[in-house]
Amino acid sequence: MLQTETQKIPHTFQRNGIYYLRYRVPKAIQQMTGLPAVVRLSLQTKSPEAAKKLTNIVVSKICELKGVVMAKELEMTFKMNLMTVPTIFGDVKFEREDPNEELEMAVDFMLKNPQLMRVQSNQLPNKSISITEADNSAQSLTIRAMTEKWAIVCSKLSQKEQESHNRYMQILLYMYGDAGIVFNKKQINELLRVSKRMPRGNIKPYSEMSMDERIELALQDEVPDEDQITNSKHALKTFQGFFNWLVTEEYIESSPMKLRTIKAKRGEDRGAFDIPTSKKIIDYAKNTSNLNLKWPLLIMAYSGMRNNEIQKLKRGDISRCTKTGIYYMQIQFSKTEASTRKIPIAQPLIDLGFVIFVHSFKKKTDRLFDVSERYLTSRYPEIRKLIGLDERDEMGCKLSLYSFRHTVISLIRANGANEFLTKAIAGHKSSKKGDAIHDKYSHLFLIPLEKLKLILDGLLYDVAFPSFMDDIDNY
Repeated sequence: MLQTETQKIPHTFQRNGIYYLRYRVPKAIQQMTGLPAVVRLSLQTKSPEAAKKLTNIVVSKICELKGVVMAKELEMTFKMNLMTVPTIFGDVKFEREDPNEELEMAVDFMLKNPQLMRVQSNQLPNKSISITEADNSAQSLTIRAMTEKWAIVCSKLSQKEQESHNRYMQILLYMYGDAGIVFNKKQINELLRVSKRMPRGNIKPYSEMSMDERIELALQDEVPDEDQITNSKHALKTFQGFFNWLVTEEYIESSPMKLRTIKAKRGEDRGAFDIPTSKKIIDYAKNTSNLNLKWPLLIMAYSGMRNNEIQKLKRGDISRCTKTGIYYMQIQFSKTEASTRKIPIAQPLIDLGFVIFVHSFKKKTDRLFDVSERYLTSRYPEIRKLIGLDERDEMGCKLSLYSFRHTVISLIRANGANEFLTKAIAGHKSSKKGDAIHDKYSHLFLIPLEKLKLILDGLLYDVAFPSFMDDIDNY
């Protein structure tokens, strides 16, 4: 079950109303405690307040534990970071208060005892080596440490460029902050995948989340396609700049980002469901007991309405025309002026019992579907696999629930609806200047509901429904 905006609590999800904790455990704590990578457990409550309190307690304890672990690791580092020379008899350690003295002793030992070394004599270090060079091996450096140094270099950039770099480096730090700076192909692939799946920060609920929470959603692949950023090339450029700097400073030999590219998302064309595919979805909707899936899917199929328009419907948005007796949905909260419109309820929806479902709500302010606006989008991959839908249409265009909108518009145009009537149903506004002027003198509210209903009633998917008309007459 997806949480509503008022119920949304970081690091939790709901199942049958019960709150569950889902928290990614830092690697340092995993290694120290044996905890799994992701902790999932029931909070045994349906109360948002209680769930939030319990979650804060658990998360704060884990953060506290992380601090303890890091402190211990630091202490061990100071205790054990001695100059070590590998020999055929084992490691020889040199301990002095001054690290440079340790280094000098180690070099003298290696030059005087080449026969004991595991390496060849021509690989012995020169006395001119500095302690800085010895410490800066790629194996001992972390992404977090190098990021701090790189930030100093980037301080010469403009404020906007610095903010852009910081934003994308947070992804790298969140995923691999404590890892070494030598990356393999698998790590780079995962970094780029998460970067592409990041949600847009200017839409809810992501605008109310911290950067770490957004990254976690992308990491768990829980961001719907339409909520993801459209172009991640800036992230790639940031990562390339960072690793190129590591190469320039001779921390690593070559950049793992070399020749890597990210194809920008250019608003890929959406396809339309064909009739057989539409029938599959309608049959699924007809037979499911989940009303938050059943009616939105059927409304899409018989109106072409947008997902967010359907999810916002309230009892008071469904009315019956006193003159014609036609039931219709009043859309008045959409994204453009053209989107505000009346959509007649198609006969198949009435026959299925949609009006009866509407009348089960008493208050006009009651929402018909008490789920997130992205509930359907999040469930579509599961539905697609369950009933065996293709990912793309015959033209290679991507299919999604939005494809029903394309299907409806295509079918009503094929059945003879002109552009003006199509716009009245779809809620489209002309983008061309000439058409926009034409729209200015075309008033959609003057189109009779009867005419629009005939068009929607013509959306025949050859699905047989039982009739509920006798029950409706009683209302």
